[in-house]
Amino acid sequence: MADYQMFFLTSENHIVNHFEHAYDNDLDALDKACDLAKNHSIEIWQKKRRVALVKKGNAPLDTTDRYSL
Repeated sequence: MADYQMFFLTSENHIVNHFEHAYDNDLDALDKACDLAKNHSIEIWQKKRRVALVKKGNAPLDTTDRYSL
């Protein structure tokens, strides 16, 4: 298990909240973020590595951002 941080973002990409939790892998953290992304976009970090950006409401992919899901 590894510690991941999830940052809740406004539409202007300002952090409004965050939390840290241990997950088995990136996919487990991503699954949780997808569940939580109803009202805010969420960035997932594992230490200094940006894992993904889940758009608010699981909006369509941003093809210019390789971390956008």
